[in-house]
Amino acid sequence: MVFIYLCSVLPPIFIMELGLLEVRIELSNTTHHECMDSVYTEYSNELQAMEEILIVVLVIGRWIMPKGHLSRDQLCQLLLTYIALGADILDVLQLIKETKMNTNMSVAVVGLCLFSWAILQFTIVLTQTASTKSQTSSFTEKSQSTTDRKRPSLPSCCTNETWSVIITVGMQDGPFLVYRVYLATAQGVFNDSMTFFICKNALTVILEIYRVGMFLGKDRCKRKTLQHPAVTNQTDNAETDF
Repeated sequence: MVFIYLCSVLPPIFIMELGLLEVRIELSNTTHHECMDSVYTEYSNELQAMEEILIVVLVIGRWIMPKGHLSRDQLCQLLLTYIALGADILDVLQLIKETKMNTNMSVAVVGLCLFSWAILQFTIVLTQTASTKSQTSSFTEKSQSTTDRKRPSLPSCCTNETWSVIITVGMQDGPFLVYRVYLATAQGVFNDSMTFFICKNALTVILEIYRVGMFLGKDRCKRKTLQHPAVTNQTDNAETDF
């Protein structure tokens, strides 16, 4: 449902932004453009309102949709994540309208592609429901037999947590960080908002990479425990006797 909605909304926004780019190029090449300037300003404000409404509709739409297996707390966390993602995504659209870059076709096209690519993650955002279930199942593993323990478990690369990290870094923070650093260093586009979002993207990438390392470490320890259950039981018994 969300995917169909985005497929119907993103192409018009893409085309309208390119139309605004052409108007800006034409305005920069003319001297008397008071009438065109007023029309451009009105058109630009309407398009910006449409883009902001898009994010609001996505957040409210997910709010009123059935929760499924999500608890109320998990749903609130997901909606807060949506709002944070939306603010970061909308800022990218403002970058292509900066004074130094508002007539650069290549920068605008790349920015619009990143906007479209990032907003598609609203259709595949993974929740922590599976994480909660895995934590619950970890407490019941102690009561399982040795035969059940030896069953192969999914590697860390197949868990919801790992896929959530891949989606966050690959669809938003990673590309956005490269794009903003390029504009700041190569094109000279720099402001307070740029500083904040560069730091935000960089910290998110670092923390998500750390999370992946943590998942891999836990998975390695769990597999060692499953491969040598006798040693683990002897250690537990020795600690109990002590």
